[in-house]
Amino acid sequence: MNILVGYASAHGSTAEIARFMGAIFQEHHFQVHVADVESLGAADGYAAVILGSAIHAGTILPSMRTYVRRHKDDLTLKSVYFWIACIRVIEPGGCRHARENYIPYEIAPGINPARVAAFSGRVELAELQPGERWALALDYDGTQPSEPFDGDYRDWDAIRAWTLEVAAELSTPQSSSESSIAAN
Repeated sequence: MNILVGYASAHGSTAEIARFMGAIFQEHHFQVHVADVESLGAADGYAAVILGSAIHAGTILPSMRTYVRRHKDDLTLKSVYFWIACIRVIEPGGCRHARENYIPYEIAPGINPARVAAFSGRVELAELQPGERWALALDYDGTQPSEPFDGDYRDWDAIRAWTLEVAAELSTPQSSSESSIAAN
């Protein structure tokens, strides 16, 4: 089966997750193309599309919104899976917040992902522009301990588990009306 793993990444962390997923799909005998959505055209020729975006300032990246909007008609005909990478997931209640506020409202109408996930991300404060630091500070709800969240919080085991669940679903036909939400 030929699948596309498309991502929108600001500083490379989300791209690394997408490449990690792509390697897992390849290990399970899928033909995989992993690419930044900015370089992608329509998803012709792919049986399934796995899309992932970093969350910045409380929303998916503009390049992902543009890709989904531009290719909505094609994506409604595919098996679509969607995930986000968001530092907020590490906060108490952050995963629930990400699922309720970032995932359901950002996918174009008519595209009903078979499975969605919210993963914690990586923040390298030295890489951030001043505007990005302000946006991060404004989104912070104060429930996290006072130490700065500068570092890599990606849970590779959770990412692997979700990717394997998607691979199993793609290997076994099932109802497209089923949907689930996963989180690390």
